[in-house]
Amino acid sequence: MPRTDSLPASKPGRPQLSDCTTADGAARREIKPRLSPLPSVAGRSPHRPGAAAQPPQTEALTSRASRSQAAARQRVVDGNGVLLVCRRDIDNGSVDASRLVPGVVPARGWPPSGSGELPAGQRYFPDEDRANLPQSDELLRRLRSTCS
Repeated sequence: MPRTDSLPASKPGRPQLSDCTTADGAARREIKPRLSPLPSVAGRSPHRPGAAAQPPQTEALTSRASRSQAAARQRVVDGNGVLLVCRRDIDNGSVDASRLVPGVVPARGWPPSGSGELPAGQRYFPDEDRANLPQSDELLRRLRSTCS
């Protein structure tokens, strides 16, 4: 079984560079993609886990994901989690929506200043499913900021 010793801590959502020792004792370095955890995304439970991904980590949310990426994605789903990707990345072509696996939820960022897209005093856009987005004001603010 390979042993992994993490190098300097990486930021959430960024690949993690690791030193690995393979079963035959050969040393190698590999990059492991990571999903950014959202500790309590709304849904049936106020503590519903979730993961937001930005390119290039969005590869883990596509049909082209590696086996380990697909397994990590499935653990989130099996734990009643939500997989999120920024709608901005779909709109600008960074993420191909046709390759996203079923259940991945596009999240919107803040609307442009002066826009009427997000009604005054409302937390959610009219066409958003609140069950897939954070109930916490702080987590929703962070998600919208990330996706702006």
